[in-house]
Amino acid sequence: MTRKTYLYPGYEAGRNLALKNIQGPIVNLNLIQLRKIADYTNFPEIAPIKEISGYDAFMNYIKLAKPFVEESGGGLNKIQRI
Repeated sequence: MTRKTYLYPGYEAGRNLALKNIQGPIVNLNLIQLRKIADYTNFPEIAPIKEISGYDAFMNYIKLAKPFVEESGGGLNKIQRI
């Protein structure tokens, strides 16, 4: 029997994780691939005036999301571009 070592990010997975009552920190590692140029085709209302890279778009998202993450007790330790 293989042990599942990842979570699919859905309601059920979040519920099951919360029910485990884990004591101590939980580490989440996201390995993402970003576009060379950010694509705002589906969200023109938030598109920047000039094209920006996917990395810059992601960093804008992090800047906006960080206060909410920290308010809920979480944190962002390191964002590294490889």
